[in-house]
Amino acid sequence: MKQRELHLSICYKLYLFIMKTLASQALKTVTLGRPSHYGSTSTHDIHSINDNVKEINKSIRSHSQSVE
Repeated sequence: MKQRELHLSICYKLYLFIMKTLASQALKTVTLGRPSHYGSTSTHDIHSINDNVKEINKSIRSHSQSVE
């Protein structure tokens, strides 16, 4: 059983690394519209992806605790 727990732990850590990397990329500011020397631009932050990552992490933690 220890081998399986080790495997799940490694997979869980890899998954968290990937999700944190994707979330950090998703939270970068995006500039839409014409370049600033032409006039108005608008920037939008993407927060909903971060909320989804938090929900996924919660479900994984609860699942990993139930396996233990």
